[in-house]
Amino acid sequence: YVSAKTRQDWIDVSDSFAKEITPAQKVTIQKFWQLQLKLARMLDEAGVPMMTGTDSSGGAIVAGFSLHQEFALLAQDGFTPLKILQMTTLNPARFYGREATMGSVEVGRDADLVLLDANPIESAKNLDRIYAVVRNGVFYSHDALDQELRGLAH
Repeated sequence: YVSAKTRQDWIDVSDSFAKEITPAQKVTIQKFWQLQLKLARMLDEAGVPMMTGTDSSGGAIVAGFSLHQEFALLAQDGFTPLKILQMTTLNPARFYGREATMGSVEVGRDADLVLLDANPIESAKNLDRIYAVVRNGVFYSHDALDQELRGLAH
């Protein structure tokens, strides 16, 4: 869902990086990643509110899809499915001071929803099982979403 040029640029940068990095630097990067995971767990244990959202533009980040990759990484790091769901819904609403209109499903709230085929509290993998989306009160079926994606594919 990105242009061929963008994909090639990502590959070129990755290949260049892989050729120039030393084995010692690879070990350092891996240790840094482990420290980032440990920090995320420590922040959570300390009650620091966190949000999901790796959908910024940048190398190898495709909006929407990368968020689902983040769900998987958080689950692998020991975050519960409920915590991941809250980090994606309720916590952003709190951050933006919009709890009265978003972050949960209630009468009078914004009609922006992702409807799932399975309970996201049972498994973070169920966050990937999108049945439909309601955006600005308009219902988009799974088939309509797939058709939209096919139109965006490069």
